[in-house]
Amino acid sequence: MNEDEKDPEMKTRIEKVFEDLLHGGQRVMMPGEIGWAPAVDVYETETELVVIAEIAGVTVDEVSVVINRNIMRISGFRGYPRGDRKQKLHQMEIDFGRFERVIRLPMPIQEESVRASYRDGFLSIVVPKEARSPYRKIEIKAD
Repeated sequence: MNEDEKDPEMKTRIEKVFEDLLHGGQRVMMPGEIGWAPAVDVYETETELVVIAEIAGVTVDEVSVVINRNIMRISGFRGYPRGDRKQKLHQMEIDFGRFERVIRLPMPIQEESVRASYRDGFLSIVVPKEARSPYRKIEIKAD
């Protein structure tokens, strides 16, 4: 078993540390990039898949959730804070501008029954799993 299998989040944490070191703690957007990606939690219950995205400061009108087959795309815009442009900036860690997060859904779902809500900066998306029998008997026809 390699190290990534022991702690699946370790690789992500290490990559974040190197990204911060290389870019001085600031994310650098190249022209044409979508912007920042919100943090998400994805968990499963017996009947549903639940996706929670942290998008504080975004209004409901500025966010979109689209599901196409087994791909969920959360996108939107978080406006820049209004303030005196003569301010001297000492530190800026909060991402602003366009954002997008793409999540591959690991199982068949009931697309028509997906529901979403937004409260206290968290977007919650509940995705009902497609009900499937654990097995299917195949009828054999005689020729």
